[in-house]
Order: sequence, then structure tokens, then C-alpha cells
Amino acid sequence: MSSSCDTHTEQRSVALFDLDYTLISSDCTAHWLRFMLTRNWRRKLLTLCLMPLVKWADWRKWTLAQRNSVYLWAATAGLSRQRYLTLRWRAARYVIDDKGVQAYPEGLARLDWHRSQGHHVIIVTGALRWLARDICRALGIQYDVLLGSSDAKFYAGRISAEFCYAQNKVNLLNERGLIAHGADYAYSDSAADIPLLSVSRRRYVINPKPDCLIQFQDRFADSAQVLHWSRAQE
Repeated sequence: MSSSCDTHTEQRSVALFDLDYTLISSDCTAHWLRFMLTRNWRRKLLTLCLMPLVKWADWRKWTLAQRNSVYLWAATAGLSRQRYLTLRWRAARYVIDDKGVQAYPEGLARLDWHRSQGHHVIIVTGALRWLARDICRALGIQYDVLLGSSDAKFYAGRISAEFCYAQNKVNLLNERGLIAHGADYAYSDSAADIPLLSVSRRRYVINPKPDCLIQFQDRFADSAQVLHWSRAQE
């Protein structure tokens, strides 16, 4: 698996993939944050104390990145760097072993096909990059480039820094020169990724929820193909 950027990317077909609910069966960040916020009574108490702020943030229509920062700060406040790294190291195994998150076999097969064709495979996810990287490594998901969100220090905790979500996914791809001529393939389950699919010539919607499917159809009509991928048999 390589995360380096090929300088000849523009000469290769580009395939873009979302991660959560597209290549894997759940939201890895949500599972990790829930674990971090409930792992002891002190962290639970801190989370409860911050709930009025969360409700106020919803009322004030804070951005998703800002609201996520509240939870991320509550999950990490007071942790030493070593303790934070230790919990990070355990995160992928918790998500996979305890929460049963899997890679979709059809998604892995599609990845294998793109790689066999020499396509440049890019995973673009709202998950924290280190978490997405560890999940992909543990589940055997191979790629050429992985773009994800990042966090930063803030008053003894961590908050969202670069948020790889919605239109910002396309912005980050453009900033890194990864889709100078657009993409050839794009896969996602979420209507938040309409901007991502819009820059691709072939669009694939994975297991869309009814409200997302309506938005996809309104935006793309019949130019997006719906694919139904399933978990591996237990």
C-alpha cells in the first residue's frame, strides 16, 4: 500500500472512494468517539456537562466540523500525548473486533479491479486520517492516496482541524493536484458527497438511504448507478 502521490496521476484513470458505509459497513469515527466518551465515569460526566453546549451549537447552526470538535475535545481533554497515542493504537481493533465493522466484499472486489487496470485509487473520507489509515490496514483495503480529516491541540484536548467533508473533499483533491482533469469513477453512499460525484464521469451510489437517493436522483437523474453491497457472511 502506497500513500505517495504519483506525479503522473493526470495520465491515469482516477477512482474516488468514500470510506464509511461505502467501503466499510459503519461509521468508524462515531464508534471510536462513543468508546472514548464512555470509557470511564469521569469522561461520561464531562460529556454530560457539555450537552448544553451541544444543544446550543445545534440551535446556533454551528458547522458539522465545529460540532464534532465539541465531542472530540470531550473525548481527549486531559490526555497525555502518550495516552492519546495508546488509545489511537487500539482504535481500529475496537471498531473491527468489538463493533464488528467489516469491509464490503463487493467494495474490495471493485478496488481490486481498479488497481488491476492501473487506476489511481484515492480514498476521501471525513474520518480522521490516522483512524481511516488503521482501519484500511486492518481490513486489507488498499489505495494509492488517502485523504481524511485531521485534529489539532486545543486547551488540553483535541479539536477538528482540516475537515474532509462535502465540498471540502473536492477542495482538498484540487489543492493536491489529484483531479486536475476530473475523476473517472466515484463511489459514495452519502448525499454529502454530491460534490465528489459531480467531478466524476462515472458515478456509483452505494446502499443509499431513501432521502439520500432522492437527492442523488434530483442532482444526477439516471447518470448515477445504484449498487447494493452487503456484509460478508458471519
